[in-house]
Amino acid sequence: LEPEYPIERLALMLEDARPLVVLTSESLQKTLPLHGGITLCLDSDWRSLSKESRDNPVPAGGPNNTAYVIYTSGSTGKPKGVLIRRSALQNFALSLRDNCNLAPNDRVLQIASSCFDMSVAEIFPTLLAGAALALPQPGEQRDPARLARFISRLQVTVLFSVPSLLDVLLEEPGFHRCSALRLVIAAGDVLPPQLCERFFKQFKADLHNLYGPTEATVQTTIWRCQRGIQPVRIPIGRPIDNYQVYVLDRNLQLLPVGVPGELCIGGAGLARGYLNSPELTSQKFVPNPFGDTGDRLYRTGDLAKYLPDGSIDFLGRVDH
Repeated sequence: LEPEYPIERLALMLEDARPLVVLTSESLQKTLPLHGGITLCLDSDWRSLSKESRDNPVPAGGPNNTAYVIYTSGSTGKPKGVLIRRSALQNFALSLRDNCNLAPNDRVLQIASSCFDMSVAEIFPTLLAGAALALPQPGEQRDPARLARFISRLQVTVLFSVPSLLDVLLEEPGFHRCSALRLVIAAGDVLPPQLCERFFKQFKADLHNLYGPTEATVQTTIWRCQRGIQPVRIPIGRPIDNYQVYVLDRNLQLLPVGVPGELCIGGAGLARGYLNSPELTSQKFVPNPFGDTGDRLYRTGDLAKYLPDGSIDFLGRVDH
């Protein structure tokens, strides 16, 4: 729950998710809408919490149980709670860790709100690599100059960023002093070729372009941008481990290389579906005609085409 969200949106999420427990702080509790669960303030309820066992709880559930529920932005309709399985989270985190060569000596900036699945990309691959998360003070991430100083001072090596933030940081003089930076991962929006070119002129670091919907556990494809090459559009790359990406016509038939169609996703990263929305789940998560019995496809509604080299070109939305 993002404290800065309008109270109406918070109330909608609480009513839909019906959490048994809400973890918060005393200052934020005042703005929390009414809900049917228990509220625990982690900065003021330690007297009662200290009476509980210090031992780790016995693990409950298995890989197909839900790891988290994250709500879509609502940009294409009413916000929907997406149920992500533990096995999908594990597959994504391990794959991104390996694709980005994360190691114990890395320091990864963590600025995304937990309401956005970019935070999942920042946190879990980093911890699985034994690396460190660099956490700025509240408000620092909104000030480009302060954020650049923080990245430089903490010697951050890996940065996840939406293209709009990267654009602003490249205009910030202090950002050029972030000499420890070895990798920037752009995600969450289209990466313009001009932005890629500007980045390579200022940094020796690598730049990756990631694509993926919330319904397929954060990110689905990855592209390593190339110096000295400025295509018309930056590809979104190839599927990460244990994902399958298809470009299909309206009858869910495969389209040839170079022919645009709907981008559909299969594999280990698919969500269980939408919380309390079985009808929508059945519309968006359909049987996979190319897989085994019980396998599913997620219909993204995005328009794409395969390129001759096996990478994927993102073209926008099917309905635009």
